[in-house]
Amino acid sequence: MSRSRLHSTFLSAVALFAHAHTSSPRGQAGKLFQHTRAGFIPGWNVGPRVPAWDHVIAMERRISPEGGLALPGEDRAQVQAVALEVMIAEAEVYTSLRTPEGLASLLREIRRRVREAGKRYSSTFDDVHDLQEAGDAAGARKVLEEYIASEAIPRYRELAVTELKHLQ
Repeated sequence: MSRSRLHSTFLSAVALFAHAHTSSPRGQAGKLFQHTRAGFIPGWNVGPRVPAWDHVIAMERRISPEGGLALPGEDRAQVQAVALEVMIAEAEVYTSLRTPEGLASLLREIRRRVREAGKRYSSTFDDVHDLQEAGDAAGARKVLEEYIASEAIPRYRELAVTELKHLQ
């Protein structure tokens, strides 16, 4: 699969997710596409952009100098949902949501998991692209299969499965 086809498939997956998970798909998807047209986002978020994840991670900036954070119920619910999406144990999530310090710690852990998963995702697709450019489709499939087997975060696995289908 060519790099442009890979990128096009990625944008399609992002658009579907944005449409399913935003209250204003047109506005959010437009912003999403402006940011992803050139490829992966530099910095901590090197994987696919997920608006709900970005919103929760941005909450970390509001942590007080004392190390705590108080949030209204709606934001707490979103933090809870994202924490579960990035495979933080349910008991840990509920315990962390009880205190401002626990909430701050939970936000840091969400950011860390998303950042690390994004790096793994980006690195895998760089390897897949290199193998495809070298004409090694079987090697590219193997890299994706290994990634799918080892990735803990379902969103990233789902995107890799979509890519694997296009390779076959």
